[in-house]
Amino acid sequence: MKKPFSGIVTMLSYMDGTCVDAWKEEQLDKMKEEADKGIQETDEILWDNFIERFKNAFENQNRRSEAYQELCKLKQGESLDDFFAKFKQLAHEAGVPLDDKGTIETLKHAIVVNSLLLWVARLDDGAELKVTDPKEQQGDVEEEEAKGEERRDGVYGGQRRAKCC
Repeated sequence: MKKPFSGIVTMLSYMDGTCVDAWKEEQLDKMKEEADKGIQETDEILWDNFIERFKNAFENQNRRSEAYQELCKLKQGESLDDFFAKFKQLAHEAGVPLDDKGTIETLKHAIVVNSLLLWVARLDDGAELKVTDPKEQQGDVEEEEAKGEERRDGVYGGQRRAKCC
């Protein structure tokens, strides 16, 4: 910005209302103090300081904590794509890395396993994925073992089966 002082004064002139009047006056006083310290009207530090004070005054200071709480309460709905997008957004806002063990545990508790498997199967066009109830699957495994069929990597008779926990 070529003239930070002018930009700040212009921005303050557009702010109106009883809730911001005192804050505006405080900003003008701070700018006067900065000028008394020898900071020039063209110095970028004026703008940087103003923006920092603006954010501190008007941004939600608890957003990170709120995002973390919302992340912990998040449960998967109809759309898995929407769920993942919301999960990643909240993790970013909460400041938690997606590859963190706690974040992964939170994801595991929030997701419906069968829909995740269907979503993964959709990405893998080369393999057929049969998703079954875990109780039913245990019965299938016992039947296959009883028949003496060989079990390798979850493949029975050429059909890939998802293992649910």
